Amino acid sequence: MKIVKLTTIIVMLSAAMNVQALGVDSLIKVMDDSRDVITISNNDGFRQFVNLSISDVDVVDGDLVATAYNKENIDSWSLEVQPSKLILDNGQSKRISIRYLGNDSREKDKVYAINVVPTPYYAQDETPPNTVQIVIGVAPYVVLAAKQDKPLAYTVKHEGEYVRVKNLGNTYFRANLKACDSIALKVPVNQCISSSHVLSGRELKIPLPEKAGNNEIEVSFSTHYNTYKETFDLTAGQVKKK
Repeated sequence: MKIVKLTTIIVMLSAAMNVQALGVDSLIKVMDDSRDVITISNNDGFRQFVNLSISDVDVVDGDLVATAYNKENIDSWSLEVQPSKLILDNGQSKRISIRYLGNDSREKDKVYAINVVPTPYYAQDETPPNTVQIVIGVAPYVVLAAKQDKPLAYTVKHEGEYVRVKNLGNTYFRANLKACDSIALKVPVNQCISSSHVLSGRELKIPLPEKAGNNEIEVSFSTHYNTYKETFDLTAGQVKKK
């Protein structure tokens, strides 16, 4: 099954519409240890019952392919979350523990999706009549970094409104596109810098920051432990390979 977006939508049929959503502290959680946490928040106005499940994620021919944990593949599970079921009142947040179960040398990064699926709860006298309840879950990615960085290998091309980056190496790297100095211009950082994590084997189109215009941009790549890093300038139409 291919992951095509980070949200899961469950639709319950009726006549009107009521949209509810959960939030997480990060849609990409990068770990270099065997334990970490994610924080789930409920600000939609209603109590939510929340179920969490895990999928292994692999990059196959450039696409993200998810394999859900189930009874048939229980022997290959390498990540757990605790608790896997919880109740969140409106305005409440809870921390969820993530623990890696493997003990291998991790020559490559391991990638998972944590599927966070809510079910709205109403007291009997609180349920809005004739309502379509659209429940939006989230599926943050968890990246467990390899034990050692591998050398950078990539192709990158400035294509005007975005930069196309392909990771040809064996571990993920961070990609930062800098168009201006946010401090000097007194603007938010995201107007000058775009950032992404590029998994091994993936090709991404990273949008240029708002202040980029048609100007030259500064591109920075760095591996998880900063063992390998590069910074260079890129102009529209320019291609760089390594």
